[in-house]
Amino acid sequence: MADNVASPLLQRLSDRLYTLAPVTNKEIFRNLRLTLPRVHTLVQEAEMHSEDNETLKLWITEIKNTAYEADDIFDEYNLRMMRHKPPGIFSLFFFFKDLIYGFKLGSKLEKIEKNLDSLLKRSAEFGRFTNACTLKGAAEENYSSHVHGVQRLSSSFMIDSEVVGRESDKEYILSVLFKSSDENQLTVIPIVGMGGVGKTTLAQLIYNDEGVSEYFDLQMWVSVGEDFDFIKIAQAIIEQINHEAKNLSNLEVLQETLCRSILGKRFLLVLDDVWNDDSWKWSMISRGFLGAGLGSAVIITTRNMMVARLSGSIPPHYLGPLDEKDSWSLFTRVAFKSIPDPENQELEDIGRRIVQRCGGLPLAIKSLAGLMRSKRKANEWLSFMEENMGNLPEIENHFFPILKLSYNHLPSHLKQCFAYCSIFPKNQRINREKLIQLWIAEGFVRSGKISRRPEDAANEYFVELLERSFFMEITKDEFGEIQECGMHDLMHDLAQSVASVGCSIVEAEDSQDVPKELRYSSLVGKSKTSTVPESLNEATNLRTLLLLSCKFDSIPKLLLNLACLRVLDLSQSGIRKLSAAIGNLKHLRYLNLSHTHIKTLPETISQLRNLQTLELVECYDLHEVPRAICELTNLRNLDFQSCPLLTSLPFGIGKLKFLQRLPIFLVSDKNGSADLSDLQSLELRERLEIKNLEYVKSAADASKAKLHEKVGLSSLTLSWGEDTDSVTTKILDHILENLKPPPQLKVLEIIGFKGHTFPTWLRNQDLPNLVKLSLANCSCRELPPLGDLPYLNDLSIKGMTEVHSIGDEFYGHGDSSSFPSLKQLELFDMPNLSEWKCRGKDKLFRFSSVQESSSNWYNQSFACLETLTVMGCSKLINLPSLPYLKSLALWNSNEQLLGSISNLTSLSSLLVYKFRLFREPEFQQAEAGFSSVTTLTIYDCGDLISRLNEGIRGFTSLKHLHVLYCDRLESLPPGVGYLTTLQKLSIADCQDLAYFPDTMSNLSSLIEMKIEACPLLKSLPLGMLQLPSLPKFVIQECPNLEKFLRTSASVVC
Repeated sequence: MADNVASPLLQRLSDRLYTLAPVTNKEIFRNLRLTLPRVHTLVQEAEMHSEDNETLKLWITEIKNTAYEADDIFDEYNLRMMRHKPPGIFSLFFFFKDLIYGFKLGSKLEKIEKNLDSLLKRSAEFGRFTNACTLKGAAEENYSSHVHGVQRLSSSFMIDSEVVGRESDKEYILSVLFKSSDENQLTVIPIVGMGGVGKTTLAQLIYNDEGVSEYFDLQMWVSVGEDFDFIKIAQAIIEQINHEAKNLSNLEVLQETLCRSILGKRFLLVLDDVWNDDSWKWSMISRGFLGAGLGSAVIITTRNMMVARLSGSIPPHYLGPLDEKDSWSLFTRVAFKSIPDPENQELEDIGRRIVQRCGGLPLAIKSLAGLMRSKRKANEWLSFMEENMGNLPEIENHFFPILKLSYNHLPSHLKQCFAYCSIFPKNQRINREKLIQLWIAEGFVRSGKISRRPEDAANEYFVELLERSFFMEITKDEFGEIQECGMHDLMHDLAQSVASVGCSIVEAEDSQDVPKELRYSSLVGKSKTSTVPESLNEATNLRTLLLLSCKFDSIPKLLLNLACLRVLDLSQSGIRKLSAAIGNLKHLRYLNLSHTHIKTLPETISQLRNLQTLELVECYDLHEVPRAICELTNLRNLDFQSCPLLTSLPFGIGKLKFLQRLPIFLVSDKNGSADLSDLQSLELRERLEIKNLEYVKSAADASKAKLHEKVGLSSLTLSWGEDTDSVTTKILDHILENLKPPPQLKVLEIIGFKGHTFPTWLRNQDLPNLVKLSLANCSCRELPPLGDLPYLNDLSIKGMTEVHSIGDEFYGHGDSSSFPSLKQLELFDMPNLSEWKCRGKDKLFRFSSVQESSSNWYNQSFACLETLTVMGCSKLINLPSLPYLKSLALWNSNEQLLGSISNLTSLSSLLVYKFRLFREPEFQQAEAGFSSVTTLTIYDCGDLISRLNEGIRGFTSLKHLHVLYCDRLESLPPGVGYLTTLQKLSIADCQDLAYFPDTMSNLSSLIEMKIEACPLLKSLPLGMLQLPSLPKFVIQECPNLEKFLRTSASVVC
């Protein structure tokens, strides 16, 4: 585990030592409090110089082993203090018990002290570090000036033939450069990406572009590197302009000379490989660009997003790896430079495996391609692969030092976090929240301030590693929050390399030896039933064990003997019972039992007093959570989402004062179960769903939850079951009124509410930050005033069977526009909804009154609405004017809604689903609205499409037509043949479709046609077979049509 990094562990020990209150052995505690800081300071200095010093590495490893042992002892001491006798009670039993324990603890701590003292004496071998320790007192945490690595030098010269796949990146940067002349005096363009991805090459492409050379008066290139020395950078720039910088070393003279050299001139400067994240240093060099001509630009290449944001005047341009096609193209250009093509298929297959190993990094691809260029025969390539597939030497010798440079620049606390990630298999998505919890469980995270949450600090660690390009391929949720990330294969190799024997991936069925030094591991299964290697029993110091793809009926006893475990992930392991021996894992901080078949938890779970995270997601057999869980006083995360048999929580869960993530809270009428008062003192964050609110009988009980005080919540769901008969409608109204959320809330769902009116807090003043709202299966007769919510983006209204009209109340009471931010609106299963009134008017907004209703005041409503879905609203016959709507889906609704399409002047996508009744005049009436539609999908509407003829000709801009699952459709209407703009036609699962009209020969723009599962279709019009523009023609499960095409001489299948 980052073998030459021990300072974060020592810092944590020092922090913990000051929080422990010694009952006995006060002298030893005092000595340790003096010794640990000295060791910590010395180790910090040693870490900066241990890269190539094996003796120093070994010394740091011994320090770390001792520190781990001390960490375990401190854990035991903490547990002892938590289980100590009640205050004010004295007895001989407790006295002798404390005496015995104090003696044992003293012996252990004395051993630790002696070990540390011995290691300190041995540090005399490294005298310069000892001197540095004495002079500095405390080593600096900023290692940037001490980092060792490969010095990279670059120039503007390049070989064009070895560049592929960067055309779009080049075009984007050029467009920014040429556009900037009209807007900015100086534009700074950062290019960001991991080492070896081709940032310098892209900058060279741009620098050497002919248009760039003509556009700029001056061009300069500076290879910056790790040392951001303004004097050297300024000298290099001036020397390329007028060759007068050699004797200039004064800062002020350099700045003045630089300003004079570029005064009034449009210049392009490339600063390649920048590592500086000091804003002061950047401001120093920026002063030299004062007076630059309009349109001047600086291109910066860096691996660090923080550097890009600090220096850039526009958002950074992220450069990712090449795709598979471009990677292979680059490899062949280099590997087969003197050979026109690969000799045979076997040679290409081996080459593609080599390219896959490089993961799209151009530098790695070119390095290996150059190595393979000297090997001409397939057996040479095959021999190379068999010997080196797992550990390619060219990557180790040439490419790793470049990646290692990024690692060397990390502070120590991030080095251990990065190395820890090596226990995740390659290509596995890493959940951000889970990774943060694992780092915290292992003690890698230091909060600093008392009020600062470790989760916030850990998230900063994650973001910094992401911005330094150690993580990639992130996925985000709908609010832009990062959910998952990946690691490049070569970055994963680097993590394994720096972690050494401390981290390892162990295969469950393998008999491989597990080193005793192993502390962090994942156990990966490859078969339906898994076995744990016996050698894992030797890893007595193991702290993390993740079971991945392993299947067991119960936890193997061997795992329960790993007494030092902090993290145990048994998710998806198939276990049916959790052994009572789990209570012996007293150091455990993280326990994941998600997706298992357990039915309950043993009472011994209460012994896990250090436990911080307990995951029980999708445990479909779990029906009970014991009261013992309320004794887990350090618990921060408790998640049992999607556990349908679990109907209650134990009373007293509210005493878990550190609990902050509780996505599900269950209300129950069982004796001894939790009620809303348990939520009162919990400072919950992120998401909360309160289920079974039908068991809340009074408004006073609801107010006990104090939801409005939980400012950390971003998402809230309030859910009622079916049984609400015992509570009157008026009381239900008051209950919901007293469940007022905090104003910071972004997402709100109200499900199954059977009251008469929605609460007064469902408006702008109380929920100013609400972004997403769902109202489902509620009995209210009127919708709340939602139009005033300024940031509401997504609104879903479902199962509101009592709502007959959408009236003025829906738009709100403000004078400004209604729904100013709404982009998506869904109306589902509202069988009694018959009208949608205009804002401020009484009459229906019918198609016939479009002109009357299109006044300016109405156009201000729904100004951002792009997507509307109407489903199961059989009585609704019209829609209002929605001038910006782009996508409309009509599911199982009244066919007269089609007549409202003429109001939708920006509509580009229309989906019609399950329209059983249809009158063609509705289509003809809406013909004006069809002219903007480019995509039309008709699903399970055989009657509709079979009766269409002239109406469909109104789709004058249609490019994509999809006809799916339309029974009783025997032929497409002749009008389809007049869709001259149609480019793509898809027809699937139309069981009665027998022929196409001859007019379809007119589809001159058609470039793709796909026909699936139309067994009765026997032929196509001959004119269609001769369409010159149809390069893609796919037929599946159409036996008669396939037979026809095989016999047609003019068609090649």
